Amino acid sequence: MALRFVSVGWWSARVRKLFGDRPGILDWLGGRNRRAPIREFPESCFRGVAYEKYIKDGQITLDAFMPDEATARNRDDGGSETSINFGDDDSVLALTHAGPRATYGVAQLHLRDVDAINKATNTIGALHVERAPVPNNPHHGNIVYRKDVSKRQRKMIADFLALQSTFIPPPRGK
Repeated sequence: MALRFVSVGWWSARVRKLFGDRPGILDWLGGRNRRAPIREFPESCFRGVAYEKYIKDGQITLDAFMPDEATARNRDDGGSETSINFGDDDSVLALTHAGPRATYGVAQLHLRDVDAINKATNTIGALHVERAPVPNNPHHGNIVYRKDVSKRQRKMIADFLALQSTFIPPPRGK
């Protein structure tokens, strides 16, 4: 047990020295900077489809999951957010559809797909999810892209999330 502790500590220190204190690397090793694991959130989340360009031929496009770069200025970690609603209960889909950013429908994403991005070789720890309740919406949260994720990687990640998501058209009469 003591040998394992020394070994993990030794490797964490070496990785920190090589890569800095980047959350993804140390999260992957089980070291410091651990974010809440995906299993602490509901199985899925919803994102409003605000613009027509977010859907094509009944499928969600990468534009729907590109982060808002302007949000980085207001964050201590410099990350960029993509707004979501956590699927805490059956009312959240209707709440998301009723929101102003769901003009063209809703995208449903399983959070295991965010976890898959974080485990992929080239994007270890690139994303995290967080709760960020707002007035009249306790289910609100964000998918946060780490500050040092390149623009090319952001597009690839957004494309993967779009590919994995399910388009839910707006209810009739909206």
